[in-house]
Amino acid sequence: MPMPITLARRSPAGQYTETLNTAAVLSEIYRVWVPRGIVLKFDPTRPFLLQLATAETVTPAGTNAAESVTYDIARVLNAAAGHTDGQYQGVYLTADGTARTITAVADHVDAPGAPTITCSDETAAAHRYCYVPWVNGRIVVKIEAPRGQGTLAYPVFEGNTKQLHALNQYRFNRLDAPFPIPPDFAIVVYLDAAWVVAYESGTTAGAISLPFNKIQLPLLQSPERLFFEAKEPRPGYNLRQRVEDMMLRSVR
Repeated sequence: MPMPITLARRSPAGQYTETLNTAAVLSEIYRVWVPRGIVLKFDPTRPFLLQLATAETVTPAGTNAAESVTYDIARVLNAAAGHTDGQYQGVYLTADGTARTITAVADHVDAPGAPTITCSDETAAAHRYCYVPWVNGRIVVKIEAPRGQGTLAYPVFEGNTKQLHALNQYRFNRLDAPFPIPPDFAIVVYLDAAWVVAYESGTTAGAISLPFNKIQLPLLQSPERLFFEAKEPRPGYNLRQRVEDMMLRSVR
């Protein structure tokens, strides 16, 4: 039987890339390749997560007051973990990455149009304020086939980041495709937004990987050998051809 797995950010090692998007242009932000020897398929019985953070530099006065940020801050819904200020945000001293203690957040529920983050130990120096934005943006997830200079793609999800970031993703998000994904094919995430995604805090030294910037894809994994057929030009050839044919039929 296929084995349920979850592909998370930065896994499997050596099989993914993280890329900063170009603001206001649909551009790639994440790509993960299916490793050799296995075949994957989306598992529509489990939720997928897309929480994409942004970061900006703020220089507070050092008075531990509420500091304004550019975009509304999303209140991330997760019934299992609840929501507390500072759980889906981070503030770091730009010079060395020292984490600050967040005591209050004015998010899109508390103060739409007036987002702020308050820290109890800020100083009068540049800080990186990191959070999940509640802002319109287009997010697209595709399966892509290796096709030399061209790419054959099949869209599996398209949504709005403002809606997505405020949604209870653990309950409502699902991905599905009518075919398995062979080795060397890729699952790719694209973003078109005014804001730029931040995988790390962006501090000068000691940059922190943002734990609330999440990409989690639920999949079913099978050994590639189960799909081998007799009299193939090479092992796995027929599966790749069938998948590419289905992807071609989906192109309008």
